[in-house]
Amino acid sequence: MQLKLFSVFFFLGILFFSCTDTPHVSQGIQIEYRTSSVGKIISIPTFLFPEPLIVSKKIDIALLQSYKINEIFEKNIIQSFQNQIWIHGYPFSEIQKMIQNSKSDFLIQMENRFKFYGNRFYSKNIVDDLETSEACRHRKNFLDFYTFCVSDDKKWISNLNELSSFIHNAESALIPVITEMHFDMTSRTNSSTVGGSVLLIDTNNGKLIWGKSFLVTLPFNDKNNEKNMPSRLLEFLLKDEFWIDFPNRNSNKEKIHGKK
Repeated sequence: MQLKLFSVFFFLGILFFSCTDTPHVSQGIQIEYRTSSVGKIISIPTFLFPEPLIVSKKIDIALLQSYKINEIFEKNIIQSFQNQIWIHGYPFSEIQKMIQNSKSDFLIQMENRFKFYGNRFYSKNIVDDLETSEACRHRKNFLDFYTFCVSDDKKWISNLNELSSFIHNAESALIPVITEMHFDMTSRTNSSTVGGSVLLIDTNNGKLIWGKSFLVTLPFNDKNNEKNMPSRLLEFLLKDEFWIDFPNRNSNKEKIHGKK
C-alpha cells in the first residue's frame, strides 16, 4: 500500500513539474547577449505570420494593405533609430532592393520556415508530434515560438548565414513580424487591432538577441479616425520605452555619424 501511494505521489510530482517548469522567453535583451555588441544589422522586410493555435489571432490582408501597416511598421522602426551613433546597418528598402536584384528567394525560404513549424500544430502526423519539443508545444507567446520552435532549425540558420554573407557579413538581423490585424465591430464601438513582434537575431546561430511583442487595440473616435488610425496604431515604435535595453541603443538621441 505504501509503495502504491509513493508511486502515485511520485507520478503527480513529475506531472506537476512538467506542467509548471515550462521555459519562457523574457521580453527584451536575452541574458547571453547582455554584454555583447551586435555589429551591423540587416533590416529584413516584414513577415506576416498568424500565431499558430490561437484562433482569435488573424490577419486581415485587405485591412493591412489599406492601412499600409507594413510600410508604417518599417518606417517607424527606421525613424526610431535616427541619431543612434552606435547602431549601424542596412535599412529595409536597401535589403529589399538587393535581394530583388539578386533574384534570390531568401525571404520566401525564411518565411516558409515559420509556416513549417506553425503547420505542425495542426498536423495529425505522429512524426511531427514526436519531433516537436515540449518547450515548443507549450510556448506562451511569439518569442517562445521563435526560440523553441524555429531558432535552431538547420535550414533557418543556413538561410541566415547565406543572407549575412550576401550582405557584407552582417552579424545580426532585425525582423518585424505581424501576427494579428483585424477590425472589430460591437454594439458599443468599432476598433482596430494590430499585434506582432520585433526580433533581433544572431545571423551566426539563429539565437534571439533581443525581442519585443506588442498588441494594440484602438477604438474609432475623433482622434482615431480612418485617416489617423494606421499611424496611431504603431506610434509606440517611436518611443524609447519600446526599445529599452536594445543593444548599443542610447535613449538620449545624439547627432548621427555614419551610415544607418
